[in-house]
Order: sequence, then structure tokens, then C-alpha cells
Amino acid sequence: TAGSGESKSLLLIGFIFWSYSIAAISQMGIDIGKEASRGTLEQKFMAVVPPPVLLLGKAVGGIAVSSILVVVMIAVSAILLGVDLNITSAAILALGITLIGMYGIGFIFAGIALVAKRTGQLIFLVQLALLFLSGTFMPLEDMPVAIAVIGQSLPLTRGIDIARRAAG
Repeated sequence: TAGSGESKSLLLIGFIFWSYSIAAISQMGIDIGKEASRGTLEQKFMAVVPPPVLLLGKAVGGIAVSSILVVVMIAVSAILLGVDLNITSAAILALGITLIGMYGIGFIFAGIALVAKRTGQLIFLVQLALLFLSGTFMPLEDMPVAIAVIGQSLPLTRGIDIARRAAG
């Protein structure tokens, strides 16, 4: 049915945004923590290239790798499930803005990793929570008020909402 196809594409949009978001959090939070524990982070920060440029390069590389995975996910969804995804410039802009926020959250976890050293399990729990708190699977209106308030404060939630409105 048409409604089923539309709901599949809306779910796929949410899942794509979530995939990019967890990659952003993992990349900054886990990778910087690993580099700090191995002693390579200090070497990178003493390099000729300024640290913000190095971190921007890491983010751009992460987005490129995530994009390859997303293209495969979209192709498989189109072929196996018949999902027709309408990618608009508004959705791409919403993804870009969302990723800025999610990389910011990743930097928060990177800072925690520098102090706590072992944040992998915490980051995994946050990624899992984002799957449910962001409205990826279920609209926030259908969730308890306390959870909906938390979900509305996340950049991922807003980005998914904008992209879904642009696609619909």
C-alpha cells in the first residue's frame, strides 16, 4: 500500500540519520580515547597541522565512510523492500546541521574519555538510547512526556523531523 511505502521511507530516513549520528559519536568519543591511551594523541596535537584541521579531516573521512554504508543501505532497501526514498536539499541540509550537533556530542564523549579512559560501553548505551529517544522508530508524540522532552533536546530528533517533512 502507499501508506506502507511512505512509512518505510520515513523509517529509512530516521535510520540513516541515526547511522550517521552514531558514527559521529563513536568516531570522536572512542577514537580519541584510544589515541590518548596509546599515546598518539599528543603527537597529533604537536604536529605541524593545527589540531582543528586534523579533527575536521577525521570528521570528513568518517562522513565519507558512513555515506558509502548509507548508499548501500538505500540500495538494498530499494531493491529488497521497494522503498522509494526522496532525497531533497532540505534533507541534506538537515543532515549537515544534525551532524554538527552530533559531532559536538562526540567531542563531549572524547573529553570524558580523556578523563575516564574507558567510555566504550557508555557510548554504546547512548547510541542505543538515541535510537529510541530520537523518534527514529516511533514518533515522540506517542512516547511518555519525560522521554519526549529528552528526545526534543537532541539534534538528531530535529534533523530527522526536518528531513521527514521535506520528503513528505
